Amino acid sequence: MTRIKINELHPLKPRYEVPDVLIQDPPTVPFTVTGRDEGSVELGFTNSLYKLIITSKPFRMDITTGNELLLSVNPRGLLHFEQLRKRKDSYTEKISNTIVRAWSQIKSVFIR
Repeated sequence: MTRIKINELHPLKPRYEVPDVLIQDPPTVPFTVTGRDEGSVELGFTNSLYKLIITSKPFRMDITTGNELLLSVNPRGLLHFEQLRKRKDSYTEKISNTIVRAWSQIKSVFIR
């Protein structure tokens, strides 16, 4: 069984996770780094013939046994993972703020 969960290292706020998807956490298997180069890392699972190869750009994960590819995540490089960003003021908010300030100035002229 393979379960993949992707998230930012330091997110602005926690992402929503659907509750009760799994009855219990799946068992984990320790691994060691068996190879590394500029854009990828290769992990070997202890007491197993399986290898996990993670490539950074574009993001891709391959699980192999020997020379046989068992599973490939994002083999065509089409997965786009958008990072959570701070919200910028939208155009309508800027217009609304400008109108409120202008109205406040007009009111202050007549209230004196």
